[in-house]
Amino acid sequence: MDIPKILKIGPHSICVSVKEGLTVDRDHCGEYSPRELAITLDASLAKRHDEILLHEIIEAVCDIYDLDIDHHHLTVLSSALCQVLKDNKIVF
Repeated sequence: MDIPKILKIGPHSICVSVKEGLTVDRDHCGEYSPRELAITLDASLAKRHDEILLHEIIEAVCDIYDLDIDHHHLTVLSSALCQVLKDNKIVF
């Protein structure tokens, strides 16, 4: 997957990067930082970057647009959307 370096979400430019050790150090596959306006993905999980990136994008959308979705539902939503997009070869 080609990971964009910057995503535009609402009025913000969100920097996207890949970092070693995120899963080991912080027990996360990816992170969205509202303070830094950044998404970080764990380098060791490259096969899952599409799903993890979509999850973090939804986290950012919820933050920026003040949506209140509990984390379990957000996780299910991102996994389901990723599956639908992949299985139907939908690329934007």
